[in-house]
Amino acid sequence: MNYKVGIDIVDIKRLARIIGEDERYLIKFLPIGWLSDLKNLQTIAGRVALFEATIKAFPKEHMKILKETIFAYDELAPKVILPPKIAVEYSIEVSISHSANLAIATCLVIAKKIQ
Repeated sequence: MNYKVGIDIVDIKRLARIIGEDERYLIKFLPIGWLSDLKNLQTIAGRVALFEATIKAFPKEHMKILKETIFAYDELAPKVILPPKIAVEYSIEVSISHSANLAIATCLVIAKKIQ
C-alpha cells in the first residue's frame, strides 16, 4: 500500500491577526466546501491546519482539484470528501485537535493502487 502523511499546526493568535488584516483570507484560502459551520477561531484554525496537511499529503498533480473537496463530520469525526475523479484513486483519513492557542491536523492519503 502506498501512502503519504501531512501534518500542520496553526497559531490561533497569528491566524486571528491575518484574518483581521484580510477579511477575505478564508474565502481565498479554503475551498468553498470547507467554509460552513465555522463557530470560532479554534474551529477556523483547525480547518486551516487540515487543509494545509491535506495539501502536504496529496500528490502534486492533484493540487488544483483539492479546491473541490468538501469538509464534513461523520459521527463528530472530521472527514474530507474527495471529488469522484480522485476518490477512485485515493482514500483519506484526517484528524484535528486544538487548544486555546494552537490547532493541529493530520492527513493520511492512501493510494488504492500501488503506483
